[in-house]
Amino acid sequence: MWTKAFGCIEKLTELNLRAAKSTLAENQAIASAALSTKDPQELFALHAKRAQAAMEEAQSYWRHVYNIMVGAQVELTANVEAQFKQRQHDAQVFVDTVASNAPAGSEAAVNALQTAVTAASEATSATIEASKKAAEQAPTPKAPRTLSRTSPGF
Repeated sequence: MWTKAFGCIEKLTELNLRAAKSTLAENQAIASAALSTKDPQELFALHAKRAQAAMEEAQSYWRHVYNIMVGAQVELTANVEAQFKQRQHDAQVFVDTVASNAPAGSEAAVNALQTAVTAASEATSATIEASKKAAEQAPTPKAPRTLSRTSPGF
């Protein structure tokens, strides 16, 4: 599970590094273009064009972040679910062992233990299902894309 979480951190770090490199390259290009303008209107047009591109690039960046996080959430949920099923099986084996080795007259205690294990399993299953439904209902963003000619894209 930690490997998957670390993989998500790696992807986010790579995305941030690409974004920083892209921003530096774009700022250099903008500075060069600004210095070569001949009048204030040309500078204003350059600024307006860059503002729109910056907004689109920010949207692309956050779509990438969202996709990375959703992918990590899916992987981690699957891992947690597998661990839960194993623990649920282990708990049932424990209850069965206790029931088969319990002294006569302890049926009430064994039944109480079985009820507690069943209730805990059902509560955890409900939580996992609610998490899955919430993830399914989350909006899916458009596929990220490269939005600027000067940028390698995020």
